[in-house]
This record gives sequence, C-alpha cells and structure tokens, in this order.
Amino acid sequence: LERAVKRAEEDRVALALIVVNLRGLRLFNANHGHAAGDAVLVQAAHVLAQHAPEPELAGRIGGSEFGILLPGMSREDAGRVAERLG
Repeated sequence: LERAVKRAEEDRVALALIVVNLRGLRLFNANHGHAAGDAVLVQAAHVLAQHAPEPELAGRIGGSEFGILLPGMSREDAGRVAERLG
C-alpha cells in the first residue's frame, strides 16, 4: 500500500481503492464450517486479483474484507469496477 501510494504521488496519478466486504461470511462459516469459509475466501481473492492491475495490488484486509488498489484510475472508472464486482 505504501509503495503504491508513493508511486502514485511520484507519477502524479490518481489512486483508487475499492473495499469489498463479503457479507454473510460469518453465517456461512457457522452453517458450513470454517474450511468451507476458507474456500470462499480463496475464491474471492482470485476473483478480485483478476480485477487488479497487478496481482499484488489486491489482498485481504482482514476478516471478510478485501481491498483492490487501482493506480491511475478515476473515481468513476473505479466505481464501474466496483459495480461489476457487486
């Protein structure tokens, strides 16, 4: 994150951040077990990494939250990416 922010500042480009929360994961874990929940997290990470400009710019923040950094992307374009993920 620090490197991406520094690079965006140096290059004077926008840097968008999308935060994705996998709602219902706690209930899913309760109903199906943590191993199944872990599989959901792994699949979510793969899907989100496909939308990041570089694989290292997408990752798990914690719990059921993930983040995608989008350097050089406007707010409007980041919003469209977020809508596709929704």
